[in-house]
Amino acid sequence: FAEGITIVDNKIVQITYQQNVGFVYDLNSLNKVSEFSYPSNREGWGLAYDGQKIFNSSGSSSIYMLDKNTHQTTGYIQVFDHNGPVDSLNELEYIDGKIYANIYNLDGPYANKIVIIDPLTGGVEGVINLTGLHPIPSKAYDSDYILNGIAYDKVGKRLFVTGKMWPS
Repeated sequence: FAEGITIVDNKIVQITYQQNVGFVYDLNSLNKVSEFSYPSNREGWGLAYDGQKIFNSSGSSSIYMLDKNTHQTTGYIQVFDHNGPVDSLNELEYIDGKIYANIYNLDGPYANKIVIIDPLTGGVEGVINLTGLHPIPSKAYDSDYILNGIAYDKVGKRLFVTGKMWPS
């Protein structure tokens, strides 16, 4: 099934979760233009675009960099904080020179949080705590209700968040 998606110039780039295939669509017509494959040793989770390269998460502590034209991996950064690697990086957004990643985790220090990452070093520079935002607090630790998505509105300078099974 589909996972990450980002807009690259006049195209939409989308990856699949475990099928190791990506799709490219025309932004205006939504017609599929091409397909590409990515390494079979990683899952496809999130995508973001900084105007030069595509960032790709896989549910690990690594963020891969993809060429915007060939979609092939050109490098990666390891995301870390003062305690070491930060795992479960999920949906990505590129905002004002930083990578924002929601953490797909039911417990641990980053449950219900978004980390702000330096794209050059991988260092976590900030955290947005969304604890208490969940619409059904009694099921806050049920994986069907976990924080699972972020999107950025450049014009309004707003960050949208959602989760699995959230009503809005």
